Amino acid sequence: MRHSIRKVIIGVGLSTLVLISTSAARALTLIYSSTRATYVPVGDPTLNTHPLQLTATGNPIVNALNFIYQDLVGDNPIAGPWMPINQTGPTGSLIMGEQRFDYKFVQATSINPGPPQDNQWNNNLTLDLGSFFLDGTCTFCGPTNAVSITSAGPTGQAQYIGEAPGPTFGSQNKLFSSIYNILFAASGHTGTLQYEAYTNITDGVPPDQPSELSGGRIIININGPTPPTDTVPSPMPLFGACAAFSYSRRLRRRISQMARHQ
Repeated sequence: MRHSIRKVIIGVGLSTLVLISTSAARALTLIYSSTRATYVPVGDPTLNTHPLQLTATGNPIVNALNFIYQDLVGDNPIAGPWMPINQTGPTGSLIMGEQRFDYKFVQATSINPGPPQDNQWNNNLTLDLGSFFLDGTCTFCGPTNAVSITSAGPTGQAQYIGEAPGPTFGSQNKLFSSIYNILFAASGHTGTLQYEAYTNITDGVPPDQPSELSGGRIIININGPTPPTDTVPSPMPLFGACAAFSYSRRLRRRISQMARHQ
């Protein structure tokens, strides 16, 4: 009897795993990437000359600066182009594929004088981002599904390295936001959003010329409980669900029969 009960328990566990796997398959991750960014200068122009500019001294960034992704490209054609809403770009208004966020750090938590110099910020990242919608054919796409922030973590990470990616002088600037909980308006779909941004600067040694490379990506995870796209579900998850429910029904019948014979 103990052996039979053990087999039933193991079977229930396997059935549950199949159901969890089927549910997980309903989640969707979208990644929008960019290899070009710009900014709107703020304050002293000599202190604000790059899209992502962290301080070489490791001092707090108390006045918000901004980073504007350009030419964002998504990895899922169903989600469509990235469309900004009510944002201010370098020409007065943003266009398709652009997204702005404003950032500031009120405290530098780690300073390493180097070489290379390495300043790190790991808390109190304040990000202010404009709304957007995805102009595709999915159930959470279109102007009626503008994204709003429902909550956000208080921390983020940034790093300034006083060393160019190449053999000459420069700096590397990196930023990783905390996770934002988001809502796609009319559809009611929820999910999370996270920013990654960088600006790498090479000063250059004559006759080499200075260069700058900025970019990053925006990662969006959309929650279930139903598949968020208009695509036809693959047969494998459906087969797994049917098998799990069928097996679960047989298990319940066996447990009932064993209980009657005790």
